[in-house]
Amino acid sequence: MERENTFHKTRSRYLVILFILLLLSAIMVFLIFRSRHKMLRQKHALSVEENKLKRMSLEKAALESQLKDEILIELNRVNNREPLREFEKLFKELHPNFYASINNNFPYITPRELQICALLSLNMQTKDISNITNISGPSLETIRYRIRKKMGLSSDQNLAVELMKY
Repeated sequence: MERENTFHKTRSRYLVILFILLLLSAIMVFLIFRSRHKMLRQKHALSVEENKLKRMSLEKAALESQLKDEILIELNRVNNREPLREFEKLFKELHPNFYASINNNFPYITPRELQICALLSLNMQTKDISNITNISGPSLETIRYRIRKKMGLSSDQNLAVELMKY
């Protein structure tokens, strides 16, 4: 009888231990699935945000390109001899603080260099700037160099990107 009693106690203990192990295993499996599900949700949210960022970047590039094209079209429409004044007028409407910000931060920049800065901030190509300003390519490179020097930029920094900050 006593032997059966100890057998039942031992069996009960093993069953309790087995039950606890099964319970712990179930909890571990639950936590693993929960963490995987959470990670998948985070990846999905990150993917959605990346897609939004890419779309916004593409929209920004399209708007900048459209603005550049509109400015070039508008400058070509102007029949007077002062297309840069028309450009400045349009540019000041779109970016009212640009000229003041550049002048405050870099007071030694000349008005001509300021015009080039405005054109560069629109990420215009040298050829387009050359056509608008009637300045040759090498002369534009010299003006870019002077602007870079006055702004304290190294040759590896993108001048257009730096100007877009203003």
